[in-house]
Amino acid sequence: MPIRIGARTSIQDNSVVHATDGWAPTIVGEDCVVGHGVILHGCTLGDRVLVGMGTVILDAAKIGDDCLIGAGSLVTARTEIPPGSLVLGRPAKVRRPLTELERASIVEGAAHYVKKTRDYRAIVGG
Repeated sequence: MPIRIGARTSIQDNSVVHATDGWAPTIVGEDCVVGHGVILHGCTLGDRVLVGMGTVILDAAKIGDDCLIGAGSLVTARTEIPPGSLVLGRPAKVRRPLTELERASIVEGAAHYVKKTRDYRAIVGG
C-alpha cells in the first residue's frame, strides 16, 4: 500500500507514517501540518489539516479538508471526520465547526514551514 504526502505539507519530528498492507494506504493532502510525535497509520487526511502533537490516527480513518485535530487525540479506525471540524479527545470526537480564523491559521502554519524550508535552502544552497 502506498504512502502519499501532498505538496507543502510538513511532517514534524518523531512522527511515524505507516500504511496497512493490503488494506489502507496513508494519504496526506496538501498544506497540512502534522505535529511532533504523531502516528498516521493507514489513514487519509484531506487538504489543510493540522494534526496536533502526539495524536494517533488509525486505519481507514478519513479526515476531511480544513480540520484541526487537537494534540493527544486518538482517532479510531474507520472514523470519518467531516470537513471544517475541530476534533479533540481519546477517542476523538467532533466538538464544533472551525472558525474562519482557525481555518486561516492552518493555512498560515503550512506556509510558515514552506518559508522555513526556502530560507534553509537559501543558506545551505539546495
